[in-house]
Amino acid sequence: MTFEDTSVGNRVIITVHNKDKRLAVESTILNIIDHSLVVDPFIVDETMLSFPKSLDIELMVIHPDKSPIYWQKVYIEQRLYHEKPCHVITTKLPGVKYNRRNNFRVFIGEAAKLMMQPDQLTPVTLKDLSNGGFAVLLNKDTELDLHKKITIQYADHENKKYFELSGRPVRKAESETHNVYGCMLDRRYPNLENYLAQKQMEHRPNRKID
Repeated sequence: MTFEDTSVGNRVIITVHNKDKRLAVESTILNIIDHSLVVDPFIVDETMLSFPKSLDIELMVIHPDKSPIYWQKVYIEQRLYHEKPCHVITTKLPGVKYNRRNNFRVFIGEAAKLMMQPDQLTPVTLKDLSNGGFAVLLNKDTELDLHKKITIQYADHENKKYFELSGRPVRKAESETHNVYGCMLDRRYPNLENYLAQKQMEHRPNRKID
């Protein structure tokens, strides 16, 4: 997929990796020109960011009626658009449409904690986990804003594993007793991938050896 598969007004989320540090920042597409995205400036602490080409930057474009599109590596430059500062995003790689079916999911069904605001933890049930995301069950009186960042904390005491995962709700379903939110992870978690790979091996049927 290319930037032409996005639309003006779509929200964009970049994740910048620099050694062991990570920064996620949001913006909005202003225009699509010459296979590049023109977006509102990425601002942190009232300062417009600059992005050396040595940085590892991932991009996610969110459309309200379609699956998000992900680019593994993009480049960002400061420019002017209609005489106002902006950022221009380019890439040499195709985008990938997010599809949960490409990820092995592990049913969890155990208690976890959800952080929607700093220092505010809400008890939830973690329904399942995959390399691409997770699903949570919340009480009917608790609502999540789609595409707004949340953090899930989960401990697998039996296997002595602890995970703190950041993601964004991308879909909502309702049951008689709960709201169910499917969430997409903001980035890769190698420790989670290793954990799920082990679980996938456990779920494989035993094969008879002749």
